[in-house]
Amino acid sequence: MANGYTQPQAARQRPRRLIKNALFSSWEWGTTLLLAAVCIPYMVRRLTVEGFGIYTLFSGLIGYYALLDLGLGQGLVRFVSDYRARQDDEGISASINAALCIQAIAGLTASALLVLFADPILGWLRIPSSFWTAAQSALRASAVGFFFTMMSGTFSSVLMGLQRYDITSKVNVSTNTCLTLSIVAILFFGGGLLAVMCATAISAVVVFTIYLIVVRRMLPTWRPAFQVNWTLLRSLLGFSFFLFVSRTSQSFATYFMRFIVSAMLGPSAVTYYSVPMKIVIAFGGFLSSSAATLFPFASEMNAQGSGEALRRVYLLASKYFVSLAVPVFALMGIFSRQILSLWMGSDFAARASAPMVILCFGAVIGSTGTISGLVALGVGRSRLLASFSLVSIALAASLAVPLIRAADVSGAAAAYLVAGLVWVAFQCYVAKSVFGLLVSAYFNQVYRFHALAIVPLVGAALLYQKLLGSLGSRGAFSAAVGGAILLSGYYGVSVLSRWTDVAELRRLVGVKAG
Repeated sequence: MANGYTQPQAARQRPRRLIKNALFSSWEWGTTLLLAAVCIPYMVRRLTVEGFGIYTLFSGLIGYYALLDLGLGQGLVRFVSDYRARQDDEGISASINAALCIQAIAGLTASALLVLFADPILGWLRIPSSFWTAAQSALRASAVGFFFTMMSGTFSSVLMGLQRYDITSKVNVSTNTCLTLSIVAILFFGGGLLAVMCATAISAVVVFTIYLIVVRRMLPTWRPAFQVNWTLLRSLLGFSFFLFVSRTSQSFATYFMRFIVSAMLGPSAVTYYSVPMKIVIAFGGFLSSSAATLFPFASEMNAQGSGEALRRVYLLASKYFVSLAVPVFALMGIFSRQILSLWMGSDFAARASAPMVILCFGAVIGSTGTISGLVALGVGRSRLLASFSLVSIALAASLAVPLIRAADVSGAAAAYLVAGLVWVAFQCYVAKSVFGLLVSAYFNQVYRFHALAIVPLVGAALLYQKLLGSLGSRGAFSAAVGGAILLSGYYGVSVLSRWTDVAELRRLVGVKAG
């Protein structure tokens, strides 16, 4: 028995397992980002603004494994969860081996290209001559890290398909913590960009080794083999190709935009874009990592024919995801200068606060498609997600260069915001085509309260900003107090108006009333 539960037992475990996985996933993200938030100011000071921009570019190359795996990682999540629901150990093993073969070939090819074309890449990114020698070696180190990160991504996807987010969270938190502390130690003892990138590459090798050992223990029937089931591989690639397109869209603002900014404005501008983006990602990633557990969950429910139950989960997840995203991102944007001043200093905030405002409101818009995208993948509608992703990529790519020319780093943020409008249309389409919901009914169940409450919230926050300015106070503490009061009032009204049902939330997390 692949999953350890009979079907009735699995049905009883569903809601609690989903919440548990979401908590583990959000804990992983939150812990990693909190540590990064503490260490990034020190890293910028030690590496300089240009050096940190280069490090961000090269560490971003390692993150590209999620794109060049051709979507096989997420595809493997769905196939493993589907075979798990059917208790098919042979199908799970064949899926893993097929994915590993493709990942190994793609990873080696991409790593070799990074090494062979190091100089042209550095020239295109406008790397200063003072960093050139270190950057050459650092890029080669990132090529090594790229390959092993790509391979470990396969094993991480297997564990997600088994819905063992507790394991992936523990591995990722512990290794990311060790890596961040190692980088701080390296910089403290006089190391530079090359030493930092070597530590990042070594960390990728360690993560790969840990995941390989864990998967072997979790799946004793799996035997690594470069023997591909071509029928299964075609099915996996057919599903994964559309995931690749959607992941490219999701990563445009995080990864691709950095390289466009560097090519047009230089590495220092990357820092002024990527640091505000890290703040947006800190909260957006916290939400998305929690919601990501819906993908294998929806896939399993779809395989078992639980369509009506999935529809209820979809509506509830959409409702509470939006309830968290809309007010928090709005307040983060309004108080962006205070947040950046506290974190990076007032001089940095003066240059980066405008991009952060735009990024935060872009995140409000872009987050609308998160739940719909995950559920669409779970029910096998990857082609649909890919179609909207292509439109989003086309918008961002066509707007990036002219907007950066017009408004520098703020222009890059504006391209991200406009591209996010695609996901508003996407969620409406999913609600109607996948679940048969009228757009008006979906809006009433997910957005009605926020459509009425967000304008007073933003107005009150802007008035508070003006009050702080007239009193000569623009400090982060004052902004934090005001933001906390406004957010508490927003959610208080949500509860009093019965938009947020406390009893419903208790049932979701398995807490008994009284």
